[in-house]
Amino acid sequence: MNRLLTFLAAAVVLAAVTPSFADAQAFGPTRSHITVGLGYASHTSDDFDDSGMESGMVGQLAYRYTINTNFDVTFDYRTLWTGDTQVVDDGGGPMEMEFGHDTTFMGPGARWTSNGGNVRPYAQANIFYATETLSLEFDGMDASADESGIGFGFMGGVDIRVSDLLSIPVEGAYMYAKPENDVSTLGFSAGLTFNLSPMP
Repeated sequence: MNRLLTFLAAAVVLAAVTPSFADAQAFGPTRSHITVGLGYASHTSDDFDDSGMESGMVGQLAYRYTINTNFDVTFDYRTLWTGDTQVVDDGGGPMEMEFGHDTTFMGPGARWTSNGGNVRPYAQANIFYATETLSLEFDGMDASADESGIGFGFMGGVDIRVSDLLSIPVEGAYMYAKPENDVSTLGFSAGLTFNLSPMP
């Protein structure tokens, strides 16, 4: 809940300042874009019900290349981190079992962006190679296992350009894959994009 409230507060601030960016003179277009972002997502399937790993933090790293004013190609790396701690007692005293479940989505995509201005809505689709990793730490021992498969993702949001170099993407995303469990996720993120290589 605290994460959701923080995100909503940030959205209100962005909504307040967005008109001034939209009305300002547009910054020059660039070819290359590197994005780092953080967010929050939840599994949409029931494979994780009552597991303590239904939701978690999302990290994003992406490179995007602009073909023309409206069309980009992109390569995204996105990870969802979830985990849970359980206490067990085998008669020798309570001990903690640390469970971790990480899902990584990596792959190419295409993005359409609306024309002009410093506040530009966009829609994006990706094909992903997805890997889920389950880990366990207990009584000084570590174990892990992973499975991989093909998935896809759909994203939409706005890119708010704040300078020639920087912009702020705010995005909602749905991603699907089923390497072993159904690791479909629905979430949101915000980040920082570095806009490089000015277009002629």
